[in-house]
Amino acid sequence: INTIRQIKQGNSKAFKAIFDRYWNIVYRFTGCISWITREGRITQQVFIKLWEKRELLDEEKDLDGLLFTIVR
Repeated sequence: INTIRQIKQGNSKAFKAIFDRYWNIVYRFTGCISWITREGRITQQVFIKLWEKRELLDEEKDLDGLLFTIVR
């Protein structure tokens, strides 16, 4: 079972694995596009939105791209 499928099923351990893997990357990216120092808050909102919309995730799509789309 892939990680996206596990997240869609509400697996919080799979979500934490994604969070741990991508948090720093998303945080740095938000710093590049945000001229207000709210990167931590923006990063938190990205992962909240990912969890809230988990049922809509497409298992065939790239998670990196999805996270950066949410940031924008």
